[in-house]
Amino acid sequence: MGVSMGTRCYRLAALALLGFIAWQIVSYFWLQQGVDQNPQALVLPKQPVGMRKLVEVEVYYEALCPDSMNFVVDQLAPAMQRLQDAVHLVLVPYGKATTQYHERQGIPQPGDPPLVSFSCQHGPNECWANKVHACGIQQAANQSVLVQFVTCLMRHFRRPRDSAEQCARDSGLQWKTLAACAEDEAIDTDMERYGKMTQSQQPRITFIPTITIDGDQSDQAGMFDHFLRLVCDTYEKRNGAKAEGC
Repeated sequence: MGVSMGTRCYRLAALALLGFIAWQIVSYFWLQQGVDQNPQALVLPKQPVGMRKLVEVEVYYEALCPDSMNFVVDQLAPAMQRLQDAVHLVLVPYGKATTQYHERQGIPQPGDPPLVSFSCQHGPNECWANKVHACGIQQAANQSVLVQFVTCLMRHFRRPRDSAEQCARDSGLQWKTLAACAEDEAIDTDMERYGKMTQSQQPRITFIPTITIDGDQSDQAGMFDHFLRLVCDTYEKRNGAKAEGC
């Protein structure tokens, strides 16, 4: 009885092994046929955006500056239309402004921001417009909306108070919210931070706009002529493949 039972178990194991081998052979030929008909069948899917190393672009500019307008309209906006998924964009609307600190009148309250004011290269209108840009940076849902809003403002930079509301509407932003933000003391905290970012750049910023790609500001002339190419080259170096749009 013991021998018979052992033989039966051995046969069952052998049949299972033969079945497994047959299944592997059939699967191989089925897969090979699929590959022959579609060579892309075994190509790995595209790397998710989250796994790619985005190019870090920072733009140090000011709202009423003709050179800033030229860069945003002619270089940044067209490039970002093609490279939205390849770039992490940081806009810093401060330029050659200066920050002044003042003592607060009355009893200070916990959490009060420092009382600051700003002087801008192109006057008070530019300080207001810089704040409108900063409020847009806060409120834009994504880079596409932000670039659309800022590009519109820069196209009409000579009359910011006449054009800002329409630019907000065209970009899907709430103008009343933006206008209130630009007048609120709370936005001074962002402007103060933008000033520190601008003044901490090395080498020191002497021309506005100044653009950095992955922290490098060495080729400023190139930024004004072939910004798209510089970003594409940097992306390819970081990822070993071209970005879509390059």
